Amino acid sequence: MNVLISRTGFRDLKVKSLILAICIFTFPAVSDAAYKIYLQNGSVITGVKSYEKSSGEIKVFFEGGMITVPEDDVIEIEADSMPVKDIRGKEKAPEQIEEAGQPVNLSPAADVDVRIASLRKQIEDINKKISDIEKKEGELKEMGDELKRGKYKELIGKKRRLKKDKDKLEEELRPLLEEKKMLIEERRMIEDEIRQLEEELRR
Repeated sequence: MNVLISRTGFRDLKVKSLILAICIFTFPAVSDAAYKIYLQNGSVITGVKSYEKSSGEIKVFFEGGMITVPEDDVIEIEADSMPVKDIRGKEKAPEQIEEAGQPVNLSPAADVDVRIASLRKQIEDINKKISDIEKKEGELKEMGDELKRGKYKELIGKKRRLKKDKDKLEEELRPLLEEKKMLIEERRMIEDEIRQLEEELRR
C-alpha cells in the first residue's frame, strides 16, 4: 500500500513538472516600443505607437486615435524602446496594471501646439501663392510702364510684342486676382484661429 502511494505521488510530481515546463516555454518575454516626436516649437509628442509619412505630412498613431503633423514642423523622431518585461519572473503591481490599461492621449496643451503648427504651415503656403501672384502683377506693371515710355519708330515692333504679352498676362491674372482675394480672407481667418488658440494656452 505504501509503495502504491509513493508511485502515485511520484507520477503526479512528474506531471506537474511537465506542465510547469510547458508554461515557461509557451510564454516568452514581452517587449514594447514607442516613439517621441520633437517639434520646432519645443513641444514633444510622446506615447506614439507608429507614424507614417505622406505628402509632406506625418500621420501619428496612438492607442486613442490619430493626428496629422506637418513634416516641416518635426525636428526629430526618436525610437523610445522600453525595457524587456519578463512575465515569468514576477507579477505586475496593481497600480502598474491599471496604468497600462489606460490609452495614451496628447495633453490639451500639446494638442493645441500641434494645431497651431499646422495652421502656421497653411499660412506659409498661402503667402507663397500670394507672392507668386504679386510677381505677375509686377511684371504686368513693368510692361505697362515700358509701353508708355516707347515713343520712337524703332520701338514700334517691340511695343507690339509688349502689348501682346501684356494682354496675355492680363488674361492670366484675372482668375489669379480673384484667388488672391480668397487667399487673403482665408489667411485672416486662420490668423484669428491661431490667436484664439494662443489665448487658450495662456489661460
